[in-house]
Amino acid sequence: MRTQYEIVLQEMRLRIVSGRWHPGSRLMEIPIALDLGVSRTPVRLALATLAQEGLLDYAPKRGFVVKHFTAKQILDAVQVRGRLEALACELVAVAGLTTETSSRLETNLERTAELLALEFGDDEIATWSRLNAEFHDTIVAASSNDSLTRFKREVDAVPLAAAGSFLRAANLADRRKVVEDALFMHRLVFRAIRLGDAQRAGFLMEEHIRQGRDGLQTRLQGLIEENAGAADSSP
Repeated sequence: MRTQYEIVLQEMRLRIVSGRWHPGSRLMEIPIALDLGVSRTPVRLALATLAQEGLLDYAPKRGFVVKHFTAKQILDAVQVRGRLEALACELVAVAGLTTETSSRLETNLERTAELLALEFGDDEIATWSRLNAEFHDTIVAASSNDSLTRFKREVDAVPLAAAGSFLRAANLADRRKVVEDALFMHRLVFRAIRLGDAQRAGFLMEEHIRQGRDGLQTRLQGLIEENAGAADSSP
């Protein structure tokens, strides 16, 4: 059974992604809590989560504001990130992994595998988001290409486009499957880089991010359709 926080989070995310809450809209705890018929606590937690996902901006005096974006902008940014990170993998494979980078990536894979042994709740998702971002960012940093790093940073600024973003699935099994699939691809990418196979490393990374993009597209479309169905059934 989902917690009140999870229900509130899903509803608030849906309102943002579907456009019901327009870009630039200021979101305040009390009105949202009254509208949803819940206390302020799950709303406060959901606002922080949505800001972490990149769907909201936070300003000390204004509070949380819906970011300006479209589903196409998000998916386009993820596609560009795939090309950039594929190039990073190729550069690192050609140059060779340093001992430090290799150790960081190995540790990252081990920690991700350990994470899967736990019950996959919100704390584990937050940890996974950090580990995922760390794996991808470590490879980009190891490419030692300032232009690539700069362009990657710009792409990551688009909501849900960065590796550390995670559009949370309501189903725990779905959450675990996402991480299992990502770990499998991360291991393949790491192995290809370590073997110096630049072409394979680049292909695997781009394919890995394409798979994530496809999953994200399905989730976004599902949220929009769910919102449309709710609107049709309302009196």
